[in-house]
Amino acid sequence: MIPSVHLIASLFISLILWPWFGFFALAAIIGSFLIDFDHYIRFVIKNRNFNLKEAYFYFKGPNNECAKLFIFHTIETLIVLGLLSMLHIFFFVVFLGAFVHIVMDWAHDLKKIKKTKQVSIIYYFLTLKSSKYRKIYK
Repeated sequence: MIPSVHLIASLFISLILWPWFGFFALAAIIGSFLIDFDHYIRFVIKNRNFNLKEAYFYFKGPNNECAKLFIFHTIETLIVLGLLSMLHIFFFVVFLGAFVHIVMDWAHDLKKIKKTKQVSIIYYFLTLKSSKYRKIYK
């Protein structure tokens, strides 16, 4: 899903949460928009290229990267954010934004390419068939 859709969704989430969380409602932007930073990390590691514009068009174009492992798009990330949300309301709002982002991605991927990103880091490593694929970013 393109970043502008996630940005609009995160701003909408922030507006909805504002009456209850005030300024902390803006943390939904971190969870819902900046969570895609793992796409950029993957691009940099795989292509040894730091150009943000090229990374954007790489994932926007026709490639098979959508169903790979993106570490911030996993259940483990949601669990960590859920645990951190017990410490401070900021993390709870980030969790809400991340949850909405991941659900939006799953729905979009299922509709568009009939599969989703890897949903679990643990499951990803347990199901690898060959040791040559043990790197997350091959």
